[in-house]
Amino acid sequence: MKRLFLFIILLQLVVCTVKADNQNGGKISKEQAIEDVDSLVYMLCEVHPNVFSMVTPTKFLMQVNAIKQSFRDSLTTLELYQKVAPLVASVGDGHTSLTFPFNDVFRKETPRFPLMVSVNSNDSTITTRGALFGVPEGVKIVSINGIGSKEIIQSMMKYVSGERTFFKLTCVNNDFIAWFHMLYRANEYKIEYLENGKLTTKRLRSVSVIEKRNEMSKGLKEVEINNSVHYDILNKKAALMNIPSFRSANDMAKVCQTMVADLNRKRIENLIIDVRDNGGGTSMAVDTLLTYIANKPFMQYEKVWAKITPTTQTMTRRPYNKGCFFGVNEEKIQPIADETKRFKGNVWVLMNHHTFSAAASFVWTIKAFKIGTLVGEEAGGMNVAYGDVVSYALPHSKLHLGISFKRFWLYGADETNIHGALPDIFAESDNALKVVLDKIHK
Repeated sequence: MKRLFLFIILLQLVVCTVKADNQNGGKISKEQAIEDVDSLVYMLCEVHPNVFSMVTPTKFLMQVNAIKQSFRDSLTTLELYQKVAPLVASVGDGHTSLTFPFNDVFRKETPRFPLMVSVNSNDSTITTRGALFGVPEGVKIVSINGIGSKEIIQSMMKYVSGERTFFKLTCVNNDFIAWFHMLYRANEYKIEYLENGKLTTKRLRSVSVIEKRNEMSKGLKEVEINNSVHYDILNKKAALMNIPSFRSANDMAKVCQTMVADLNRKRIENLIIDVRDNGGGTSMAVDTLLTYIANKPFMQYEKVWAKITPTTQTMTRRPYNKGCFFGVNEEKIQPIADETKRFKGNVWVLMNHHTFSAAASFVWTIKAFKIGTLVGEEAGGMNVAYGDVVSYALPHSKLHLGISFKRFWLYGADETNIHGALPDIFAESDNALKVVLDKIHK
């Protein structure tokens, strides 16, 4: 069901005010923190196929020792996260990450940074979202409390898991408020920004969640949020399919059946599929969609390597055999046999630097089998990458750790040339839909 929400409130404000689960006020002892680090290191080495593919064992273990030696008598979960997240990020795997402890940090009484911002994944500039507390919308922030915007972004990057800088920047964009609070929170903020080429200074105090919500209700545009897969017919020539995530194969099949019948009946010749900012989901949902739009057999993953330990068996609760396994997929998936139930027009796919995981596999397959035309930016997910994640909560802090236990090679991928799917037509993310519509109506 569609509802009107303020987009940022939904993603970055409401989530951050949920009551914390920790009953000890978020504090753990030094001994407990050390046990959490030991547990984290053990789980990484036990589950991940190759913890040391991007960082040497010596450097990794030196980091571990330095972290332990830096502990005070007691730590908050935020302090532990701040010390340990860079260690996890050093693995260099976008699926293996430590989640920011939102619930412990952002309570109703927690003072907030007053502005909402966007971080550009191409040039790492910071611009304002909405007109809040007297600062206009869309202005470029130069510095906050004397710290340059580039330095602010760079300081956040070490907490981000990922293979490419541009993907990490999209993650900074999504979690900027959290990392800014961790690194730069203050009672007052001196904000320098460029407006029409002129440097302007504004001094703002930190605000309560209620104050920020009220200001956002006035200064941020309401946007329609629909987190389900859905489509709209734009005009007589084109339809737009929005896929926020590849969450469910069954849901995808239901939408595709209805959509394809509708488009074929109305003789819509162009289907635009939007997977910008799609962080992934299940590969089965991807296969389901492809069977409705492909005109030839296809496959997503050509090879897979899995490391299965007793710990992995316990965490996945699947009947895997123990050991290391390497498999080659030789069987392609067939499109739906009845051509009348497939879309046979032109397929366009919108993508950007945060098209990741299953969504990255989708766009790679689209290009590899020439199913459609990719428009936008290089995908954030790589053609050779770790994936299939198990979840683990550290014993004392309850910080959430996600760990890959497989490595995948997409169809035709070359281990010596790792990259995301490249668009056929390059366009900035926000402009990709316009580029396609212009092509269609030429």
